Amino acid sequence: MADTRTDLLLTRPAERLVPALADRPTWMPGLVAAGWSAGVGMVALGALALVGWLGGGAPGEPTAALGAGAALWLVGHGSGVELAGLPVTLVPWGLTLLLLYLLHRAGRWAAATAVPARARDAVLGALVPSLAYGAAATVVAVLAGSAAVSVDPRRAFATATAVALAGLGSGVARETGLGRNLLERLPARARRIGRAAGLGAAAVLAAGAVLVVLALLGSLGRVHALLTGLDAGVVGGALLSVLGAALLPSMAVWASAVAIGPGFTMGAGTSVVSGGTAVGVLPALPVLGALPERVPAPLGVLLLALPLAAGAAASWSLQRRSPGLGLVQSLADALLAAVGAGLLLGLAAWLTSGAAGASQLASVGAAAAPVALAAAVELGVGAAVTTLVMRRR
Repeated sequence: MADTRTDLLLTRPAERLVPALADRPTWMPGLVAAGWSAGVGMVALGALALVGWLGGGAPGEPTAALGAGAALWLVGHGSGVELAGLPVTLVPWGLTLLLLYLLHRAGRWAAATAVPARARDAVLGALVPSLAYGAAATVVAVLAGSAAVSVDPRRAFATATAVALAGLGSGVARETGLGRNLLERLPARARRIGRAAGLGAAAVLAAGAVLVVLALLGSLGRVHALLTGLDAGVVGGALLSVLGAALLPSMAVWASAVAIGPGFTMGAGTSVVSGGTAVGVLPALPVLGALPERVPAPLGVLLLALPLAAGAAASWSLQRRSPGLGLVQSLADALLAAVGAGLLLGLAAWLTSGAAGASQLASVGAAAAPVALAAAVELGVGAAVTTLVMRRR
């Protein structure tokens, strides 16, 4: 007898079906959903670029502004661009998260419309539209190329397909219940350790986001001075603010790297670590005015306590879900969760690093390996101590 959890994946009511597509193969509404996501993203960014062109009085044809909007859409997928021969591979994760949200919603709509009856149908419902999405990005990369801006079509296909697969796939898995079914098939111990690792990594990243907010609030005067000094006007100032907002998720990861210890670099001559700061030549971006000129020693010590607290939170999560385990297995689980959190934070550091154009900005972000290693050790210490204390009680 077939496993109904695998074969019957739909968890939403049938009245949400769209009759015109309900009897089609699963991937057909997925293609519609992927096309909608791509269209909304490109239209929004094209309009933003066109507004900037109109407000700034820049020379050239409006098609150049639309091409810049298309290039920005590709950059949001991690495709990277070359500006006058200089590579820009730094991903604006604020934009990327918005694109992922659009794709996630589109994936949920496609799954609710097509009603996949088997796991294979659900997988095809995400895979085929993702490949089509990547092919569309390849076409956009070719059409958007110019003497000043160029995008590698192969990289555009690979990165756009990966982003689409993450967004559409998560939407399909959520709507059909496939993701939940797959998680339930994992061993209970693996699920428990995975949740704790995710909690530890999320706690460190949340602390990094708080640090960014505090840095911005404490540097409002400097940020405003940079913005007014550029004399960008109302439209230009709004666009600079949008670009700064797109960098905020990456800045949260960089601040987390400072709390962990390795810190981050903003090109040659600029580094921020818990023990001190060196600021060199920076891009003319107002949000970077939040970079601290120095990190006081007491604050550096306080920052290093944050990953220890995150490790304690991960251990508390483990102990709450498995109060009957022995001391040795509890310690092993806590250390495995710390290693998993370190790997997640190292992945976040790798995803938010890259080049920002000029040679002095060829390396921006935090180094993944040092962040992962330091985070695993620090969270492991916090998790181990918390486990011993809770088991003693």
